[in-house]
Amino acid sequence: MVCGLTWIFLTANLLTTFQAVLVHDIQKRYVRKTALVGDTKILECVVRHPGVTHVIEWNKDGFSVPIFILFENYPPHIDKEYEGRLRLIGQASLEIQDIRESDEGWYNCSIFYMDGSSDDNINVTRLHLQVKGKCALV
Repeated sequence: MVCGLTWIFLTANLLTTFQAVLVHDIQKRYVRKTALVGDTKILECVVRHPGVTHVIEWNKDGFSVPIFILFENYPPHIDKEYEGRLRLIGQASLEIQDIRESDEGWYNCSIFYMDGSSDDNINVTRLHLQVKGKCALV
């Protein structure tokens, strides 16, 4: 976690954001997001076939079980580390509230269609969340 801003940091941060957008727009491989401790951030995910029954699964690298699973009208599974801090936004995007340093890392959103049309290259979104501490100004 980094605290403090310099011109070099700002320039590097803008460059990183630009590179992530290029990669996302051209290769559709991953997106990078930044949040401050205590903030709320939305991790976007799209359901490409909304009329087809599907399962939404969010995984975080380092966790053996998905942190969020939702199927139809059943109550969602939410990992204990995220209880009270996650909610679904729109079709499949995930909002993380009260962000902690431990939330930093890679997240994958997978949509599994019950008609068998799931394709990992199309239905997986990969995001990296970087978490920074809040700086106290003296």
